[in-house]
Amino acid sequence: MSGLGRFMRLEAATVRAVFKGANLWIGPAMAILVAVATDAPAATVAVGALLPASFAGTPFGLTARNNLDGLYATLGIPRRVVVVGRFAFFALFAAASVVVVVSFAAAATFWKGLSWESLGAAALAAYLAACLITFIELGIYFKFGYAKGRFAATAAVGVVFGLIAALYYASLNRDLADWFYEAAVRLTVEPGLALAAACVLVALIGAGAFWLALASYRRRDF
Repeated sequence: MSGLGRFMRLEAATVRAVFKGANLWIGPAMAILVAVATDAPAATVAVGALLPASFAGTPFGLTARNNLDGLYATLGIPRRVVVVGRFAFFALFAAASVVVVVSFAAAATFWKGLSWESLGAAALAAYLAACLITFIELGIYFKFGYAKGRFAATAAVGVVFGLIAALYYASLNRDLADWFYEAAVRLTVEPGLALAAACVLVALIGAGAFWLALASYRRRDF
């Protein structure tokens, strides 16, 4: 088995050690609750974006307590593979989270008159948001370690949501609201443009986070 394959199996086992029992049902339970309370597919699917972000620090915390970095070195897993594997694992975790949340929410409410195109767009947006937030967190954890990184990662996520809130309140201004409306119409008419822009943004930020993680992890002593 390749080094990446060995690492992915270890990563899955590490996250599974925490992602079980009550934790396993957090996502589906939140999805059902939001679906029943709001009957809004977009809001419900957004829950899927929060799960991977919530568990991004888990491997780093367990690694710090159990010296898993030393285990990776003993198993001959290169440091680059550790970084690549962790980013890839959480990209897959994000996809699985969105799929599970959508499935449970749809089964719980049997959304009537649901536009599958709208649900698909919301699910894709949630996946991109999950990757964006999680990649930022991973870059921070690799850079600062778990003890310092958890505070910085929380702050980074807060900044992201703060920017979203700022955009919302800015849209309440009449002139800005007109601009946002025109932009929204353009993106609605040209959804491919919105998708391309979102993918490029996530790719650029993800690449930056990956470079930071790789450069930092290569210099770390353990």
